[in-house]
Amino acid sequence: MKECYKEDNVHVWLGVNHESEEDYLNHFSLDYSTEGDFDDISYKICDFCKIIGFKWYDEDRIGIISRRDSNIAIDELLEDVAVDYSELNNVRERCFDLGIKKANALLWYSSEEVKEIEIGYDFFGLKYLGCFKGD
Repeated sequence: MKECYKEDNVHVWLGVNHESEEDYLNHFSLDYSTEGDFDDISYKICDFCKIIGFKWYDEDRIGIISRRDSNIAIDELLEDVAVDYSELNNVRERCFDLGIKKANALLWYSSEEVKEIEIGYDFFGLKYLGCFKGD
């Protein structure tokens, strides 16, 4: 796995997800019912938080790109990723390595503290591509 950068780390997931919009967005739903008390027994950790190793995520550091109705070329989706232009070929190569030729969904999160995630890890149809330099 490529080393993460000291600053501007962008973790990228890309793949195919055809859940309903509501079901898809529920994977990212933060629980505000406990008013920030993450130790409250009723606090629910979202699916996305579980894979990155946090009890919550910073909504200013995530890109949940609107899913397409059908699969499209990955280059079209990568137009919306917050990865430095110099890293796009590395992202494309990772897609190729994972057998991803077309997709309909893209997700990115910028943080240097994300727990180690295995390349190719499947998050509801989106494969973890790795950590890249942000733009």
